[in-house]
Amino acid sequence: MDTFVEICATFRKTLSSVSTSNRRARTLVEKERPVREVLAAIPTSAIRKTMTQQIAELEAARHNVRLAVFILGLNEGLSIGELGRSMGISRQLASTYAKEARSEM
Repeated sequence: MDTFVEICATFRKTLSSVSTSNRRARTLVEKERPVREVLAAIPTSAIRKTMTQQIAELEAARHNVRLAVFILGLNEGLSIGELGRSMGISRQLASTYAKEARSEM
C-alpha cells in the first residue's frame, strides 16, 4: 500500500508539472506564436515518456493493491462476486484476480 501511495504522490507532482507546461503552451498559442516556438517552449517528448512510464507504474501498483485485497478477502471467506462488486470491477476481472490470488496464497 505504501508503494501505491508514493506512486500516486509522484504522479500528482508530474500532473502538476504537465499542467504548468500546458498553460505555458496555451499562453503562447493565444499570443499567436508559431507552433515551432510553442513546441520548443515545452518538453513534449520528455513529458510523454514520463507520463507513459508513470501511468504504467500506477497501473502495476493498483494491480498489486487489488490483488492484496483479493487475497485478504478470499482468506476471510468473501465470495469473488462480493469482492468484485465492492471494488466496482467486472465479474470477469474479479475472477481473474481471484485466480491470481489463489496462486499466491
